[in-house]
Amino acid sequence: MAILNFSTSVREQNCFTSGQLHGTYPKNEIKNLGRFISVRKFRPLLWRLTLPYVLVDRLEYMTPPSRLDENPKCNRDIFLYGFVRGVHLRNQCPVHIPGCGDFRLKYKRSLVEKKKLIYAPMSGVGGIIYDKDSIYIELGGSHSHSKQEDPTNPKSEMISSLMKLQRTLDAQMCESRGEGPTLTQAHDEDEELLDDDGDVSYKREIR
Repeated sequence: MAILNFSTSVREQNCFTSGQLHGTYPKNEIKNLGRFISVRKFRPLLWRLTLPYVLVDRLEYMTPPSRLDENPKCNRDIFLYGFVRGVHLRNQCPVHIPGCGDFRLKYKRSLVEKKKLIYAPMSGVGGIIYDKDSIYIELGGSHSHSKQEDPTNPKSEMISSLMKLQRTLDAQMCESRGEGPTLTQAHDEDEELLDDDGDVSYKREIR
């Protein structure tokens, strides 16, 4: 009876429409379908209320390539991200992964309130959005929702001035001149001086 209940409640349901028109379904039929889904009350399943399960949204393959080169049949490291449903997960709780077998939790930890939004699937915090096969980074632009920087901010003015430079700082320093005396090349002629002790020293004139 449990198998029959699972197959009738969880599997996909068929919805018949009159067909597509110019590549889209009629709007009235889509509205009726949405209204039917919103008012439908599904009977809760017993195993969903009594057992914990994880709805995986994203996975990362983290096995080092060097380990695969040494042993192609070594154990693989895979990170799974998702939502915990049902009851709470307990330490040393047995876990079944379809297609892999039964395992047991080694340890678990809870995230603080600040990290929950960052590790949430498809959170998009900080301009980074995770997808199935890639990672998207928001670079700004006309459709950017990030807060615009204040142009009167000293940091913004400094960054803008550096971005407008056409020459390097070394070239500007070479062309700049100080207000003090300038140094020129010394003459090759050195003056010989004699100290009181008779030692000889040389004096080079700098203009």
